[in-house]
Amino acid sequence: MAASPRPARARSTSPEPPRAGRGSTPASASLSHVILTESGKVTLDGRAVWEHAFADVVPSQSLAFAGSPTGFEVLGPDAGRDRSRLGAGASFGATEDLTIRASYDGVFSDSQQNHTASVGLSVKF
Repeated sequence: MAASPRPARARSTSPEPPRAGRGSTPASASLSHVILTESGKVTLDGRAVWEHAFADVVPSQSLAFAGSPTGFEVLGPDAGRDRSRLGAGASFGATEDLTIRASYDGVFSDSQQNHTASVGLSVKF
């Protein structure tokens, strides 16, 4: 059986909705492409999201210990006014019951970078 590629398709989706109270607006796109091979199905996908924060980009929380008259404030990391989220993944379905997958996601702004990667094996029985 020869490989028979299927055309790529585009869709607009937001992989992670904006968090309530953060005041960010995402614009996103993703692509997915399936390739049928003699040994199984390969699925490739990519994601791109741009976020602009309208609210404060440094989260803060005012706290106090129970019974203490003195409070304190905890500041989170500067998330940056504009952020890009990029991701890519691949999966290989060797059979109906066995799938191997890998993915990468990154968040980039002027003030920080965050990288995550994962690999997985799914077995249905």
